[in-house]
Amino acid sequence: MPFLLDDLRADVARRYDRLGLPSWPDPHADVHGPADDEYGRVTDPERFRIVHARAQTWVDALVPGLGARTEPLGPQDRTAPPGVDRGVVVVPPRDDALRLLLLERDVRAEDSDPGLLPVLEVAVVRPDVVVERVPVCACDACDPGSAALLEEVDQAIGHVVAGETVVLRHPRWSATWQPGGAGLSGGGRRMRFDRAMELCRRVHAGEKVRLPWRAEAFAGAPWWER
Repeated sequence: MPFLLDDLRADVARRYDRLGLPSWPDPHADVHGPADDEYGRVTDPERFRIVHARAQTWVDALVPGLGARTEPLGPQDRTAPPGVDRGVVVVPPRDDALRLLLLERDVRAEDSDPGLLPVLEVAVVRPDVVVERVPVCACDACDPGSAALLEEVDQAIGHVVAGETVVLRHPRWSATWQPGGAGLSGGGRRMRFDRAMELCRRVHAGEKVRLPWRAEAFAGAPWWER
């Protein structure tokens, strides 16, 4: 029977629900937009630790569900600035799939705020090949609610596990492609968005692609047998 990603996501949701962690609605669902004083303000940064917990439930589901295994972060995995506070490497059961790094950082929220903001980075192969950062911004104005944050984690990890993630890395720019979403940072004259996405789609299709000089491509198969 072919493995279904929906089954794995359901297992993750069940495991997470048993933790009884805080949840909150989108605070701006019923208003026109954030108030001016919400920008730059982080109320209760500790509540964002749910993203770390959600990542751990993925690990707890992937190991028995797909036969993945975990490894501690090695010295080379802690060298990407700023330093990683905690994290785990999840090794897929297939050699042609991308290994997954779930990196936890505790970031100072604001100079005036004594709390630390929990941030999750989902990376592949090595810690600098980041696919997603959650939350990108935790100020009250950008808070989308807990359900949206958990969905960001699920989407990022799920696409890696399903073999649907392509990352192009260059010293001056980085491109990420997944079904339904894509991004380019540091592009401009160095790399156009449409050109970067074309390369990503061709890499995902298994084509032989001539990459720009000094660029790397990261893509892999699904973690389960086709």
